[in-house]
Amino acid sequence: MRWSKLKQNIESFFCEKLRERVKLHNTVYHRVRFYYGRAWISVDGKEIYDFNDFANYRISSQIRDQILRTNKTTKNIDDEFYDQINEVSIRAMKGTGIQNKYQFEDDLYEYLRTSAHKALKSNNIVHKSLAIIDRRIGKRTLVSPELSKIRHPLFTTLYKLRLEVEGIDIDKIYKKHK
Repeated sequence: MRWSKLKQNIESFFCEKLRERVKLHNTVYHRVRFYYGRAWISVDGKEIYDFNDFANYRISSQIRDQILRTNKTTKNIDDEFYDQINEVSIRAMKGTGIQNKYQFEDDLYEYLRTSAHKALKSNNIVHKSLAIIDRRIGKRTLVSPELSKIRHPLFTTLYKLRLEVEGIDIDKIYKKHK
């Protein structure tokens, strides 16, 4: 599925009041080695979260350098070694909440096959964040205590935005569930 169709399908799940305010974006830098790119989510034209291949590259380089220093190896480095480094860096980034553009796209494809309530309960922060602005999530679910305890910046921003457009007192929710 092309990006434009994926974006259209995901944004069609957004609640009516946020459909024109929250947007998904994606770009690839063709003149850069390996076609690095980035994806981001914006609210009212302002970027709120970034999924960046450059971050993945930087972390991969740091891990590779650390492994080479630790093992003091001078052997030729093959593609398999780089693939292993990439897998380690992806796991390290997921642990910190950082994702690259391709992981973000994979999460979007997976979200299309997941119910909104299941996505809200998943460990995937992209799924949780999209679910919180999903039209299939009602007001009673929005005020549940466990949602106000999630502290990821993407989720928190979209959660507060959804509460605001639904007319739910944000301060009351956070005070009530502390």
